[in-house]
Amino acid sequence: MSQSASAQGYRRHGLYYPYFHIGDERWLKVAALYWPKIVRIVPDNYDTRDSEAVRELAGDFLVRQPPGPSVEAISARFLELVANHGDELRTRFRARPPWDGITLAGLHVGQMTREVQDALEDAELALDSSAKPSVRSEERPFEIHRGHGTPMPWGREGWLLMFPELASVYTSVLAENFATANMLQPTTDEDGAYAVTNNWTSDRIAAALLDSSARPGSPTPNELPETLGFLALKLVIPGNLDRVPISQIIDIRERYSAEFFAFGQAVDQAAASMAELSTIRDHDMLEDYLRQVVTVRFAQPLEDLRKQMKSLTGDAATMAINVKTQLPAVAALAGGALLVGSPILAGTGAVAIGLMAIRRTIRRQRQDALRSAPAASFLLHTHAQLQPRSLLDRTLHRLARIAGI
Repeated sequence: MSQSASAQGYRRHGLYYPYFHIGDERWLKVAALYWPKIVRIVPDNYDTRDSEAVRELAGDFLVRQPPGPSVEAISARFLELVANHGDELRTRFRARPPWDGITLAGLHVGQMTREVQDALEDAELALDSSAKPSVRSEERPFEIHRGHGTPMPWGREGWLLMFPELASVYTSVLAENFATANMLQPTTDEDGAYAVTNNWTSDRIAAALLDSSARPGSPTPNELPETLGFLALKLVIPGNLDRVPISQIIDIRERYSAEFFAFGQAVDQAAASMAELSTIRDHDMLEDYLRQVVTVRFAQPLEDLRKQMKSLTGDAATMAINVKTQLPAVAALAGGALLVGSPILAGTGAVAIGLMAIRRTIRRQRQDALRSAPAASFLLHTHAQLQPRSLLDRTLHRLARIAGI
């Protein structure tokens, strides 16, 4: 996202691709701590088979939209692809029995025009799932519904079956068009997904399908923010994230919404200042540079804020304990006082007022420190909510309770 968008007070939403269903719930939890919202392209009247975690996030965070005009918009490119490269593609991706162990993927007909469906079938690059072949293929996994136990939909209408590479590149092109039209940033949990590159011509589609080396190796400038954001979140996300309930992720988003937004803006602004890194060829080199940015922009401010919070907590606890030790002795003396205006009673009240003043001062100092570094504050809160407390953290927590902060 550009800096101008951040300055105007909004952040781009993510667009999940290439599937309807999100299979990696760990990825989903991290994504929910970075993206304000994620859209997924799902045809009208299609009932998704969502996990419990996805259903909990649906509505506020994870929303579905039909592909709309994008279906027609990309049609010409695939008609041209078949016309110009049909023979080459058929040699490699001919979709007809017997498959001998080959797994086919499915595209819903709501994702493409009738012309594209006919062209792919005529070129023997796709099969209509309603025409069940004589071979026993119904037990083969259905790629687009992985992880949900959905069998290959032989005999069911509404699906076109093809090699996974062709299905993946088609959904990437569809995602590119939909994202551009709606100012969304494509995001995926699939390592093998084709990159959304903003320049999918029919020739480039053919090159990606026929030559694996044609896939982009480094993120585009638009992909850098998410990469950077996920690296920053790794600073505070525990190894047992799988066991963290999705309700806890939702609670962090809601309770610290202002800090969540500030963290996203900080990531966007950092990424905007290093767009030239997207030209780096080797992934390991790129990640090394990104880790340097994470250290300077997020890890060090987080550590500074953590030390400041611990210092304030420790100081407050020490002062509160010192004041509280005075109360029993003063109160005992006050118990024998007969006059309302007794200096002893006045002393007891003064000690209590002093304790309240300490608490108010420390709370204000903590709030000021957190407000001064909202991105680091979000990471600090996220760590506190997700990470099992260490002995030091539990000790500081008890001291904070003693101090009344």
